[in-house]
Amino acid sequence: MELQHTDRIEAPVEQVYMLVRDKLPEIAAYLPSIRKIECVSMREIDGTHREIENRWFADIEVPALVQKFLPAEMFSWRDMAKWDDIQRRVTYELASFFANDLFSASGTNLFEADGKNATRLTVTCHVEIHGDKVPGVPWLLASKVTPIIEKLIEKMIAPNLTSLGEGLRGYLKGHATSS
Repeated sequence: MELQHTDRIEAPVEQVYMLVRDKLPEIAAYLPSIRKIECVSMREIDGTHREIENRWFADIEVPALVQKFLPAEMFSWRDMAKWDDIQRRVTYELASFFANDLFSASGTNLFEADGKNATRLTVTCHVEIHGDKVPGVPWLLASKVTPIIEKLIEKMIAPNLTSLGEGLRGYLKGHATSS
């Protein structure tokens, strides 16, 4: 599955870029289906490049048929990101905490000035879902359960990638200073 979404945020590109890079756990409250985001590690490579690992925790309703096979860890993932402050770009890979081969995802977020006080945010991601890799699913149920699991993973990842602009607008509105 290929995802691409472009959004316009009414704030300067430097501000938007720094918010996503440095305050993603705080923006989580404004993202759909996300319970929280935790920063696991941050490593500065040099003055303009850094690696940040975040852990995302989704809040998603699981159908009764598959609840016994899907622990809460399945709905969290590791986000390993490489930030380039000069190009205002982040490349990332996502991996499940539950099973490393449950899905694979990689992409790029590009932050560009759109006039003096606005940002064009382009999110691009390639996602492959392997619902048949869920451990503990009996082979007799695999053909029935796999499509449900694949839809759940898609529902968990896709909206949160494409709604980052909406989350940023919510965060900015909630943190606006009075003049």
